[in-house]
Amino acid sequence: MSFFGLEIGRKAVITQQAALNVTGHNIANANTPGFTRQEAVLVATPPVNDLTTGIGQMGTGVTIEQIRRLRDNFADAQYRKENTTAGYWASKQEALDKVELIINEPSDSGLRSVMDQFWVSLQKLSESPESRAARSTVIQSAIALAETFHHMDKQYQELQEDLNQSVEVQVREVNSLATQIADLNQQILNIKVSGQEPNDLYDQRDYLIDQLTRLVDVQIRVEQSGLVNIYLGGRVLVHDVQAYGVIAKRDESDPRGFYNMVWAVDEQPVDLRGGSIKGLIEARGTWDGTKHTGMVPDLRQKLDALAEAITKKMNEVHEQGYGLDTSTGGVYEHVKLFKEPADFPGDTFVSWASFIDLNPAVRDNLDKLAAATQVETLPDGNVRGQPGDGSNALALAALKHDVTMMGNASFDDYWRSAVAQIGVDAQEARRMCKNQEVLLQQLDNKRQQTAGVSIDEEMTNMIRFQHAYGAAARLITAVDEMLEILISRLGVVGR
Repeated sequence: MSFFGLEIGRKAVITQQAALNVTGHNIANANTPGFTRQEAVLVATPPVNDLTTGIGQMGTGVTIEQIRRLRDNFADAQYRKENTTAGYWASKQEALDKVELIINEPSDSGLRSVMDQFWVSLQKLSESPESRAARSTVIQSAIALAETFHHMDKQYQELQEDLNQSVEVQVREVNSLATQIADLNQQILNIKVSGQEPNDLYDQRDYLIDQLTRLVDVQIRVEQSGLVNIYLGGRVLVHDVQAYGVIAKRDESDPRGFYNMVWAVDEQPVDLRGGSIKGLIEARGTWDGTKHTGMVPDLRQKLDALAEAITKKMNEVHEQGYGLDTSTGGVYEHVKLFKEPADFPGDTFVSWASFIDLNPAVRDNLDKLAAATQVETLPDGNVRGQPGDGSNALALAALKHDVTMMGNASFDDYWRSAVAQIGVDAQEARRMCKNQEVLLQQLDNKRQQTAGVSIDEEMTNMIRFQHAYGAAARLITAVDEMLEILISRLGVVGR
């Protein structure tokens, strides 16, 4: 009899207790984001030759070879790839949702409704050209139309600024994540050189990488050392323990000064191929040296085109008519209905949608509203529009149905087409976003089948290790009793 059995029992007790601790760690982190289930890998310790019985090798017990993470790297790669696409469409959907709120169609306060009110007021003026109320209604409707253009253009500009700020915030987030990943690489390296597995640090790093893939399209390479290298747009973002920063830098050639994502070391632009930042930049627009291009700039250009066409076409017809004003001393002064930049050089012109406004001369004098095309000469030599003639007002109202106003479309058709296109784009973005989220959920479920903590399974393991621990303790007790017999009871006869 030897102490060999006690040693086996001791190893078994220590090993089962350690395995139980691993199970407890899993249960404790069942709801921790990014946590990966761990498993104690039990192996038999090397056998020894049993010289006492001569039967050959005898087992020496059990030990824990390693505590490993149960993670599916292929599922991780799939999830991160789709996460980048989901981030891109989420940004576009969010921007389009805001655009739809700005357009506010169909509604009683949308641009289309305001234009309708303007056309109706002109129609009523043609029926009662001398009516002060009808003239005042036209003036107020024209002011409301101009203010609607101003408001929408301002909201588009504010949306661009919001998107621009979001770009800056998310670029800083990329920088922060890259720095944290590099720091974790350093901590992982320090632990790896001591021969241990930093499983919890791996989890933290993977969780950060998941967040990073939402923002930008990155390529990830796991080295044999356990460190990860991350590449962004063909350049290194994280290499071993070093992070190469990116910054949001204002484009000095851009009149709006929008941010571009550039490398901190040489300020070269980052080649973005996906992710939420790319979606934000595409929605906000970029400066190509002559104009901004992108989703919101295109919408602003359509709004500008409509405002410009309404201004010029309405002025063209209005200048052909006559109002009731007789203050010009015989020579009738034709005036424009809306302001044009050439006539008001002192005013700031940024865009037609922001500039469109009622001509102050008409706004301050209802009689200058040219509703007639026929002229009446007064005894004093002054001329004015023929009373009862509302033909020019009718011609102005008829512009609503003129299909040549916007190329081959009327004002209303042009705006309806623009609104419909936004609706189609928003619908596509919602569908893509929803599909991506469903796909992401499926992939995450697939990951969780391996990496997720199953309470049922952990409870089973807990009972299994608990019983194994109890059995090992019983083994020690049995060997102790055997030694007691050997030490205390043998040889009593000869005493």
